[in-house]
Amino acid sequence: MATLDNRQYFPSFDELPLMDEFVDPVYYADVGGGTMLPTKHWAFVADIVDDSLSHMADFFHRVEVRDLTGTSASVLFTPDQRMNYGQLRRGCTLFVRYAAKAYFSDLITQVIKVEDCAYVKVIPRPLDDLMMLSAWYFGGSTCAACRAPLGGAGVACGRCEAAHYCGGACMAAHAREHAAHCGLCASLMQVLNVDMDRFMQPVPFR
Repeated sequence: MATLDNRQYFPSFDELPLMDEFVDPVYYADVGGGTMLPTKHWAFVADIVDDSLSHMADFFHRVEVRDLTGTSASVLFTPDQRMNYGQLRRGCTLFVRYAAKAYFSDLITQVIKVEDCAYVKVIPRPLDDLMMLSAWYFGGSTCAACRAPLGGAGVACGRCEAAHYCGGACMAAHAREHAAHCGLCASLMQVLNVDMDRFMQPVPFR
């Protein structure tokens, strides 16, 4: 399973494809008849650092974000009744699946324009926290308690399905610590539990 530090699937703003400019072979392939389809699943991930324009529903919803490399960018959202724009708060982490850059109205500034909010997810924790959890729980086949390599048998948290253990003793020993992370791990599972290299159809968050 991919982790958030894998730039192949979680590219920075500068690495995103440019909408309507040209077809980036890193992200798209011609499947015949002039039809272009993604070659993989990907998501842009960033900290929300400014939400002061996030509730201007008469015009647009907009947040300023900072990605994994420290690059700042603007994300604009088309009004969508399925989206709770109250989630767009500073200090939260924003995920945009199949994100692409587009030119702003000045035709110079590049932004991310979101037209379908089904591909947006907001987790109410800073990105640094999620990066740590991603590495700890999703970074390899090791016990979440003792970090020993997992063999064929083991047990997993029934709620988040992200925490795996050698057995019941390790699970019990780690229960209090994992209780603080379990809900966030469940949210991250919605982001990470996708076969990133196998694109059959778009996978929305909702």
